[in-house]
Amino acid sequence: MSLTLRVRPNYKHEDAHLPPKQRRINSHSYYLDICIDGNRTREWYRDGKIPVDMPTKEKNLLIEEIKSWAFRRKENIRLEGNNMPLRYNSHLPIAPEMDKYLKNYKNKDDRKVSGAFLSFRSFMGPKARFSMVTETKLQDWIDDMDSKKLAGSTIKGYLTKVMAFLTKMHKEYFLKLDVSRLDLEKPRIRHKKKDIFNTMAEIQALASGPCTDNRIKLAALFTIFSGMEFVEIYHLRHEHIVKGVISEPRHKGFVERTVPVLFNDMMYELVALAKQYPHTEYVFDLPLRDKVYPTDRKKYDAIYNQCSAILKKWVKDSGIPQHITWHGLRHTYTTTVLGKEGRKNKALEIDQKTKGALLGHSEKSNQVQTYDHVVPDHVREAIENINVVKVEL
Repeated sequence: MSLTLRVRPNYKHEDAHLPPKQRRINSHSYYLDICIDGNRTREWYRDGKIPVDMPTKEKNLLIEEIKSWAFRRKENIRLEGNNMPLRYNSHLPIAPEMDKYLKNYKNKDDRKVSGAFLSFRSFMGPKARFSMVTETKLQDWIDDMDSKKLAGSTIKGYLTKVMAFLTKMHKEYFLKLDVSRLDLEKPRIRHKKKDIFNTMAEIQALASGPCTDNRIKLAALFTIFSGMEFVEIYHLRHEHIVKGVISEPRHKGFVERTVPVLFNDMMYELVALAKQYPHTEYVFDLPLRDKVYPTDRKKYDAIYNQCSAILKKWVKDSGIPQHITWHGLRHTYTTTVLGKEGRKNKALEIDQKTKGALLGHSEKSNQVQTYDHVVPDHVREAIENINVVKVEL
C-alpha cells in the first residue's frame, strides 16, 4: 500500500503551446496518490490550488491544512485496508456510478431512489461529473424541482437520497456540503391535481373501442365498475369471490382491511368474459404473469408498466382525449358509476362516507372500519341497480 501527498503545477493557458520548461506556473494543486494492490487512483484536495503570488503566511497556513487533510485520509484508508473502494476520483462521471448503485440497491424505496436519480441526472446533464456538484448546484436543482410543481416533501426526499449516494461515493468531499444551508423551508404552493373521470358515454366508448390486449380491457372495465385498485386486480383470485362478494385483503394507508366488494351485473359479465383467457389461479390473466423475475416487486412493476402502456393506447384509440390512469378509473367509479348518471334508479343515493368505505378508505380519527361485515340495504340496492355497457372484444 502506497499513500503519497503530491503536488501538480498548473500552467497558464496562454503558454500551452510552449514546451513545459518554458511555461509559466499559475498555481499548484495537491492530491493524494493512492496505490493498493496495483490499483492506483488520485484523491484531490478540495480548493487545494495555491496561487504563485499568494502571500507566504497564507500559503503556509493552507499547506498545513492540506497536510492535515492528507494525514487524516491516510489513517482512514489504512483502517479500511483492501476493502477501500477506489472510487474517490472527483472527475468520474456521475451517471455510470448511479446505475451501479441502483443495481445493488435492495431497500423497498428503490422506485423513489430511481426517481431522485432521474431528476438529478436530467438537471445535471449526461456528462456531469462529481467535481461539478456544489451547494450552489444543489440549490439550483431544488429550485428546478420547485418550478416543476413537485411537493416540498418530495423535494426533501429526493435530496436525501441523492446526498446519501454522493456521501457514499465521495466521503471526504461531499460530507463538507452543508445541506442545512439549502433553502428548503420557503413557502411552496401545493398544486392540487385535477380529478379526471369518464362519463357513461366515454365508458361505453371504451367498452366498444379496440384494444391490443382484451385481458387489459376486461381488467380496466372491472376496475371502473368495482372501484378496486390495480394491485387488488393483480392479486384477485377465484377463491376471493364467494356468493357475489369479493373478500380480498385491501391495503389502504397503514391498515390492512377486508372490505367486501359487492357484485353488480356488469362485474358478473366481465368475470364471465375473462374465462376466455383462463388462468389456474387468478381471475384476470394479465400479461407477463408467467414470466420469471428476480423479485416479486420487479415482477409487479413490469406487469403494471406493460398494462399502463396498453391502457394508454386503448384510451387514445377509443377517442378519449384525457390522460387516464389505473387510479383515475377509481375516480370514474366513485363519480360516475356510483353517481346519478350510473344508476338506473336516480332516487337511490349513496353518501360520500359510504363511497369512501366502498373504495377501502378508513377514518383515521377513530379507526372505524365501516361496512367491513354488514352492508346497508340501500347501498346494496344502489350497487345492484348500476347501469351496464355493451362490451365488444
